[in-house]
Amino acid sequence: LGKIGITRITAGDIMAAKHLGYTLKLLAIAKRAANGLEARVHPTLIPNQSTLASVNGVFNAVYVVGNMSGPTLYYGRGAGQDPTAAAVVGDVMELARRLLRGDPPRRLPGGAFGEGHRSGLRIADIREIESEYYLNMNVADRPGVLAQVASILGKNQISIRSVIQRNRERGPEAVIVIVTHRAREENMQKALAAFKGLSAVKGPVRMIRIESNF
Repeated sequence: LGKIGITRITAGDIMAAKHLGYTLKLLAIAKRAANGLEARVHPTLIPNQSTLASVNGVFNAVYVVGNMSGPTLYYGRGAGQDPTAAAVVGDVMELARRLLRGDPPRRLPGGAFGEGHRSGLRIADIREIESEYYLNMNVADRPGVLAQVASILGKNQISIRSVIQRNRERGPEAVIVIVTHRAREENMQKALAAFKGLSAVKGPVRMIRIESNF
């Protein structure tokens, strides 16, 4: 299961995302795909008009898309004293019911997690997923650098959708923000490795996955 936190996210990423029409959220994503079950947790850019984009503060939401039902949203308080207490009491009561019935205790209560309900799908490696991507990098402000960056992406079968370059007020560096079309994660990781060997790229390249269908 791929798990990535928010420690590398900067205020500049949040502002750039807003300018591009996206909101940054830490999402847990599960999808049935041709290569198995995608299951991952990471910072994600979603369109500003998405229902999930308006979920803030102590509220959490679960967005579910069914083959017959279409999209549905489950929304409520997910943090704070009372919601946390209610969740803990609910788990304790579920375990108590199981003990009274003589059922074996499980770490994850609920019928959906029972042996008879597992589909046998393999968990896909995160390198197998496809996504759009946001890239933010500091580069030397000189001719030909953008072409070098685009060349690395092209060699790894990654197509650019948009590019924004901002020159810093002071210093010899510029900031390049790139949004790509859908690409394979494995190819993006190869491109990120190649950027490390490019002298014009100053420091690590920040990458955030984009989910446009939420």
